[in-house]
Order: sequence, then C-alpha cells, then structure tokens
Amino acid sequence: MWRLLALFLAFSLSITETCAKTVTGAFKSEVARERDGQFITTFRFGGESGLLVCRLTNSALAMEQEARLLLFPEMPPDMDQLSCSQKLARAQFTSQTLSITASSISPLALTPGEALSLLCSVAVDNLPLIGLEITWLSNGRDLITMERNGVVAANGTNYRADASLERVAPGQVRLGVRGVSIEDAGAYACRVRAFVEKGGRSSGGGARWHMAAEKMSTTVNVKVAQIKPGFSLVLDPVATPQLTSEALELSCHVTNITNLPAGGRLGVTWQHGPLPGAGSNPQSSNLIGTLDASGNLVPGSTYSDRLKTGAITLTRVQTNMFKLRFLRTQEVDMGQYSCLVSAWTVNSQGGYVKASEQQSPALPVKWEQKRPTLSVVAKSLREASVGGSTFEMSCTMSTENLGEAGFSVLIQSQDSVGASVKTLMTLSPDSVVQHGGATDPKRRDQLVLLKSSAADFRFRLGGVQLSDRGLYWCDITAWTKQQPGQTWTKATSAESNKIKIDYQENGPSFSIALRSDTTTVFPWDTASMECALSIAGSSPKAASKPSSVFASSSFASICHRSLSAAALKHVLFILTLN
Repeated sequence: MWRLLALFLAFSLSITETCAKTVTGAFKSEVARERDGQFITTFRFGGESGLLVCRLTNSALAMEQEARLLLFPEMPPDMDQLSCSQKLARAQFTSQTLSITASSISPLALTPGEALSLLCSVAVDNLPLIGLEITWLSNGRDLITMERNGVVAANGTNYRADASLERVAPGQVRLGVRGVSIEDAGAYACRVRAFVEKGGRSSGGGARWHMAAEKMSTTVNVKVAQIKPGFSLVLDPVATPQLTSEALELSCHVTNITNLPAGGRLGVTWQHGPLPGAGSNPQSSNLIGTLDASGNLVPGSTYSDRLKTGAITLTRVQTNMFKLRFLRTQEVDMGQYSCLVSAWTVNSQGGYVKASEQQSPALPVKWEQKRPTLSVVAKSLREASVGGSTFEMSCTMSTENLGEAGFSVLIQSQDSVGASVKTLMTLSPDSVVQHGGATDPKRRDQLVLLKSSAADFRFRLGGVQLSDRGLYWCDITAWTKQQPGQTWTKATSAESNKIKIDYQENGPSFSIALRSDTTTVFPWDTASMECALSIAGSSPKAASKPSSVFASSSFASICHRSLSAAALKHVLFILTLN
C-alpha cells in the first residue's frame, strides 16, 4: 500500500511545476505507514531527487485529519542535512494554512469619547517559525501596522493619534482607539501577511524573508452613536445707541451646555437683517462675520471693510460668551441681530468637526433718526473804529445729535452784501491753519485764527486799513470718523451772522510791526531787526515833506525805544515805510 501511495503522489506531482506548488487532498494521516514510531506527515517533490519524506516523532501532529504536501520554492544543496523542522521553516505555504479572526473586546456600539478595543487572532502551522505583519484597516484604509519585528507604525494617510497596537499573546494583536468620534464608526478588519525565512543573508546582513501568504479577516462593524451637544442662547444688548454714530454692543451667552466632549469648542456667526415692516424681506439677512472653533475671523462681504479697520469687532470674551461691537453706528446698522452658535468636536486627525448649531431669537435694535444740527453765532470782541486798530471776533457753535466730531472753520469776508466772497483763513479738523487766497502775503502776520475752547473760535485782524472794511463771518463744518485713522466724513455745516468793519477816515494813521531774524543774541553778536510802518488814511506819497520827515523821525524814535528795552547792541536797523 505504501508503494501505491508513493506512486500516486509521484504521478500527481510529476504533472505539476516542480517549484512553489502546494498539493493538498486525499492523503489521510491514518493511512500513513508507521516505522519505528515515526509518522510520515510531509512530502516534498524535488524534480530528479524524487520524493523526499520528512518524518516527525510528534504523533499528535501526524494524527491531523489532513496532511499537507508542501513544495519548496528552492532546492538548497544541503537539504538532506536539514532537520524536518528546518525543512518546514523553508517550505512555501498558501493562505489556506492561515486562519484569521477579528473580534471585539469592547462593545460594538459606542458613544463619542469612549474607547474601542478589537482583537486580531492568527492561527497557522509552525507559528514560531513564521513572521507575521498585522495591519488593522478602518473602512478599507490602513490604520496602523505591527511589522514582523514588532515595530508599530501608523499609516500617514489615515493617521490616528489615539490608535495603538499591542501583542497580547502569540498570534493575537489588540487594536485600541481612545476617545472615538463619529468618524471612527464603520467596518474594521485585520490583514495578515505571513513571511518565511528563505535562507542566506540580505545585503544588510539580516535574514532573507519571503512573503508566503496574505489574508484578510472578516469585518467587524463598529457604531458610534451621534449624541449632539445641546445648549441654550441668550442675546442681550450691552450698549444701545440713542443716536446715529454712538456705539452698539451685543453679547451672546451660551448656557446649559450638555454632551460637549473634552476638547470641544464653540464658534459663532453674527447676522443682521431688516426690521419688520422696513420694506425689505424679513427673512433676508446679511452675514456680519464668523468666529470658528479655532478663533479665526471670517468677515461677511458687506461688513468686510469695517471689520478689517476695527470699526466692527467680533470677540470671544469667555469660552461660552461672544460679543459684537460697533464703534460708531450708521443708520443702516438698525435692524434685527442674531447669533448662530455652533458646537465643534475633535476628529481622529485632531481637527474640528461641526457637531450641532443653534440660532438665537432675533433682537431688534433701533434708535430715533435725528439729523445732526449745528448753529454758529459770531460776536465782535474788538471793534476797529479807526485805521491801524485791531479787529477781533469770536464764533461760538452749538450742536445737537452730533456726538463726537471734529470741526473745520473758514473765515470769510465780502466788501458788501452781494459782493464776491473771499476766504481769509482756514482751520482744518486736525487743527491745521492755512491762509486763503485773498490774504495779502505781506499781512499774514496780522491775521490770527485759533480755537479758544471746545465750542469757540477766535479771529484777529491787526492794523486795519480802509481796504479791510466790509462783512466778516465764520463758516463751520462738523466732521465725523468711524474710527481713528479713517478719513473725515462731513456731517453738517452752518454759517454765522456777519460782523461789519466800518469806520470813516479821519486822517493818516499808522501801525508798527517789529520783526527779528533771531530771538536769542549773545554779546558781540549781530542781529538784524525790521521795524515795519504801515500808514493808513492819507497816502504817504501825498504827504508834505515835513510830515514825512516827522513820520520817519517818530518811527525811528519808537523803534529805538523798542530796541533799548531789549538791551541789544550792534543791531542793524532796517526802516520800511508801507
């Protein structure tokens, strides 16, 4: 019978390739021939070498229901000197020899934040002689791998920081995932690759391994219940404007927070819509801006410029409180406001995933639309009754519904009612003084414009002449800014009443102006000073010679006294007659 069995096996193997072939089937252990307590369990066909028999003294192994015929992929010259165990270690086998089971240690129905634990069990002949590479897959993607040397490597494309692999027993590897989320639900399976040592050494000096088989387990379906975070919203006005351009501030308070897992965060979206009955669709709303879970600001298109400049701010003052602030409101800012709060949880890659959101009831914000008004009253402080005297007037303003503003002033004049208007001086909202085109450059030192108080301006004209007679008044404009650094926007303007300079000529008059090229003189230095004489009334050219001489003599005397009072020496005098 043994001869018949050997002939049958030899015939069966002779019709197949002589390398890397596995034959299984009709050879039963109970028909193996016993010789000296050894059992024939494994056969190898090696071409010209014929049928080699590997005998094991392990009777339990020999009594398996079915013995496998393994063919070696290579024929080492020292095959006859190898033990039966060494021959088995070098034999090639197929996935039919592997048995893989994926099972669950933890419940298969989890809630976010709980831990998942799965077990991959591997059964194979001669397990200690085989190198196993075990990979867990989640929804068809590699999750984490334990290589045959025991090194655990996470897969970059599907990295999970809270995933771990642990060898709990020979042929058993446990997958652990801490803090599961909704994304962790799905089908899990383990893939096993079996390697056998081929003999010899690799270029790195290590053993040479050959992957003999690969097999996938059945899937284990894991469910993660989606428990949405819950909360309540309270939208309150912190500062409500009574007039346009005043500040508006709203707070969105999140209360009664439930089921928000550790690491979860809140985000907010602010929206603005028209008031009911304002002629617009009450369902329409404009996005003001969004603060996401990471604190990033995403501005709405309508409010983008005001958000970038700081005229509108969105802030998170606490983990559960958000604020919206308008530095200076505009009329278009009246309407209904609401906050849309979203709850975010951490996914397996460490990013944020929106879990739920809730919108607050609309809060109407409105104020009385009062237009800003400005009034200006001019008053004469010093009248110019004779030529050469000084004229001074004040312009006092009063405002309503204006709020914080800047003011510009124009000093204007005309010879008579209906005549052309001339601008003498200007003062900008930034307090920059300029002379108008109607000002004689030689007389600029005689014109003064200043702000004497928050609501009062002063204008002074020295050395009044006949040509200065006419009407004088202030033209004041109020300007506003949305915030510092922005350009001024005109709010309103007004003109004061007119003050008249009117006097009759009563002979020549003059005024004197003293100018110096320096304000500090040291001993033995030279300073140049100019004493300017302006004559009004009768023309100097028409005056008699004695009058001119008298005027010059008096002028020199006055200048001399001025200089003596300053105790200056070595001064060069320049006499100027205007």
